[in-house]
Parts: sequence; C-alpha cells; structure tokens
Amino acid sequence: MSKKRKSTTAKGTAYEEHVASKMKWHGYKFVRRMGKSGDFGCDIIARTGLFGRKVVVQCKCYSGKVGNAAVQEINAARQYYGASIAVVATNSTFTDAAKRLAKACGVQLWERY
Repeated sequence: MSKKRKSTTAKGTAYEEHVASKMKWHGYKFVRRMGKSGDFGCDIIARTGLFGRKVVVQCKCYSGKVGNAAVQEINAARQYYGASIAVVATNSTFTDAAKRLAKACGVQLWERY
C-alpha cells in the first residue's frame, strides 16, 4: 500500500489555483481561494452560478490515494460555511472507503481533476 503524501506547499498552492481556474472555466462564480490557517478544511469557496448554491472544495495534491479524512473534513466545512455542495478534488484517486463515505455523506469526489 502506498503512503498518502501531500506534495510541498508550493505544489499544493499551485494545485488549488489550478482547481479554482478550472471551476471558473466550468461556469462557477465568485471562486475564491481561502487562506492556509483557519480555513476549517475548505480551500475554495464558490457559487454554482450568479445566485447559485454555495460550494466548498478541499484540494488534495497527493501521490497516493486520498482517504476518509478529506471527506470528513469537507463535510464539516460544508456545515461550518453553510454550503449546499461539498467537494474533494484531487490529482490522484480515492480509496474505496473514502468513496463509500462520500456517497453516504453526499460529498462529490473529483478524481484526476
């Protein structure tokens, strides 16, 4: 089993910018990256449209599979920020357990995004 390893902060920040850019291209509005500390598990906040639903996104730039913790964190962030949609985006893939938990919690998983 390969270890989950988050890449360096610079690479993680670049990945967050990449995800934010793709979200804008896909029509999300008011896309905003959050600060590093005190973000409550949320890296990006956006809206599905001009008056659309609030979306919280956690970005994981990993070399291995992303596990349950990311799903738990973004689910909590959804409640904290009062969002309707919670997403974990990764350049990698998710463990089977993370997929099951996400399905049960209504969290979207964006693999290889």
